[in-house]
Amino acid sequence: MLKWQEPKTDWKPTDRFNIEDYNRIKNNLLYVHEQAQLIWGEFEIADMGEDITSYSAYWDVDVFNAFEANVDTINDHMLSQDYGIKRTFYENGPFIKWDELNRIEKAILKMKQIFDGRKASLERLPFRFGAPDGLKL
Repeated sequence: MLKWQEPKTDWKPTDRFNIEDYNRIKNNLLYVHEQAQLIWGEFEIADMGEDITSYSAYWDVDVFNAFEANVDTINDHMLSQDYGIKRTFYENGPFIKWDELNRIEKAILKMKQIFDGRKASLERLPFRFGAPDGLKL
C-alpha cells in the first residue's frame, strides 16, 4: 500500500520544482489510483516512471503529460469533478508552472478527500458482536 504525502497547494511564482515535489506528486497520484480501484474497479493509468533520486536525471515532458493524463483518467473513473483545463507539454517548450502545479496538487488532494469521505460514510452495523462490558450471561 502506498503512503500519502501532504501535497503542496500553495505554489507561488518564485517557488522551484524539485525532486521531492516530483516524487510526491507521482506517488500521490499512484495512491489515489490505488484508492479509486478499490471503489470503482481496476483501470490503468499512464506510467510515470520511478522515483527520481538525482538531479542528473532528465526532466521529461512525457512525465508531466502523464501527470495530467492520470488526473483526467482517475477523475473519469470517479465522480468527474472539474479540476481545470488539462495542459499539454512539449519538448523545448515552457516548463511546468506554479499555477499548473497548484491545479494538479489540489485535484489530487480533492480526490483523496472524496475517498476519505466515502470511507467515513460506509454503512456500519448498529450493534456490536460480543458481550458489552458488565453484562453477564
